[in-house]
Amino acid sequence: MSDTYDLSQQWSQDCAERFGIIQQQKMQGIPLLNSELKVEMIGTQVWEKYYTAVLITPWCMNLLLYPPQQDELITPRTEYKFDLPSGNYSFLGTEEEVLGTFYSCALFSPMFEFQDQQAARETAEGVMSAVYPEDTSLTTTQETPLSRREWLKKPFKS
Repeated sequence: MSDTYDLSQQWSQDCAERFGIIQQQKMQGIPLLNSELKVEMIGTQVWEKYYTAVLITPWCMNLLLYPPQQDELITPRTEYKFDLPSGNYSFLGTEEEVLGTFYSCALFSPMFEFQDQQAARETAEGVMSAVYPEDTSLTTTQETPLSRREWLKKPFKS
């Protein structure tokens, strides 16, 4: 395993731990939590210079891009566009006091359509497979970016 891979896995563990703490300290009693779900990072990998994964929480599911060097000026709540292997996607700049700044693409919120952790996990795995297909030669560039709704309607490869 490479150092980059090891560092991305550590980032994934740190994110899961931090969002678990956020759930315990800041989200208790909020009615938008799906009590069947827990915090989990799915599909952690390195794409270009970013660590990326899907974050599952009881309140949302987001695709994350994290610049490990923390050398980018990321303005919270500002929209950023990324040309990922499967197309163009919109992310919001996000700042978390422990994790630093990163980009977040909202996939689901709230999370009540997921009956259990396995259903959320399978969806997150499908997202990672669709966004980062192994055979990128099958990916076509679209002239206009898909909306989140259009993107989520696309069939996932298994």
